[in-house]
Amino acid sequence: MTWHVLGAGSLGTLWAVRLARAGLPVRLILRDQARLNAYRQAGGLTLIEQSQHCLHAIEAETLNATTPIQRLLLTCKAYDAAAAVSALKPRLTANAEVILLQNGLGSQQQVAEQVAP
Repeated sequence: MTWHVLGAGSLGTLWAVRLARAGLPVRLILRDQARLNAYRQAGGLTLIEQSQHCLHAIEAETLNATTPIQRLLLTCKAYDAAAAVSALKPRLTANAEVILLQNGLGSQQQVAEQVAP
């Protein structure tokens, strides 16, 4: 089952790389085509550990992609969470797992309301 990661900031990219290094399928969800193009031009994500740079070419797509999402790791800002899940709701499978990793309060209930059947 693929991990979709929405929120390509420090937290989201760290989790994406760690999941990929563990051998799990990962796909970044980027805001728009311009960000996707920039990501592709960079060749992926670079993780720096103990002064060692390692490039990870993790698959990526935009919010507008149509691939189904079974497992979503949401690492965007808390105030963007409900809108982000709303935009992805048509892609969430019936039994999708949505995991929130965020700073801030209040977004959990808003997200839960968005994904409730």
